[in-house]
This record gives sequence, structure tokens and C-alpha cells, in this order.
Amino acid sequence: MSNLQVIANEMLPVLENEKGEKFVNARELHQ
Repeated sequence: MSNLQVIANEMLPVLENEKGEKFVNARELHQ
């Protein structure tokens, strides 16, 4: 469940960048 917390933490700052959100989402999915 650690991954969920990490993603939530990254989403906070990522939410500011729409492009970053998609990039992070893709990276998390690949992991």
C-alpha cells in the first residue's frame, strides 16, 4: 500500500501540471 501513498504524494504537486500528471500516471503504470 506504500505505492498508493507515494502516488498520492506525487499527485499533489503533479496536479498543478496537467502535462506532468499524464507523465507521472504513465510512469506509475509502467512500474
